[in-house]
Amino acid sequence: MPDLVSFPEGEARGTTNVSRKLITERSFLPSENINMLVNYLAEIWGISIVVICFVLLTKPKYLKRLFVEIENETTMLFLGIVSFVIGLAMILAYNVWAKNWQVIVTILGWLSLLKGLSALFFPECVTKWAKKMENAPFLPYALVAMVLIGLLITYLGFTA
Repeated sequence: MPDLVSFPEGEARGTTNVSRKLITERSFLPSENINMLVNYLAEIWGISIVVICFVLLTKPKYLKRLFVEIENETTMLFLGIVSFVIGLAMILAYNVWAKNWQVIVTILGWLSLLKGLSALFFPECVTKWAKKMENAPFLPYALVAMVLIGLLITYLGFTA
């Protein structure tokens, strides 16, 4: 079968021959559309991280409520299902371990999948970990760091 996706040198920015081969085998999209896809996914992740972490920083009652809800078995099941589906969708859409910023999208997809599996198979461990984090003094600083990381991912998604 002929190769439907061509990769002229330099077209798929920063990707290696191995990742080009992976994209070719897993995707029906030309390389410029792959770049558009990863940029779009970075925009979604970046904006989501910024908004969610900023809300948790500015509304401490939401953060407290979140820690209370994690103890609820139904909430944990829902969290696990949603995180698993989002992670799986992200990995199936873009799972390229390139040596550039775009690998962030792949890593976020895998982290979401692992978070979902953890919540589904080990809810007690997730609840225990959340209890430790609930009153951690570094939590506001971690949220600020996440806002900055989200801004960076958003910037890369819109400008790359």
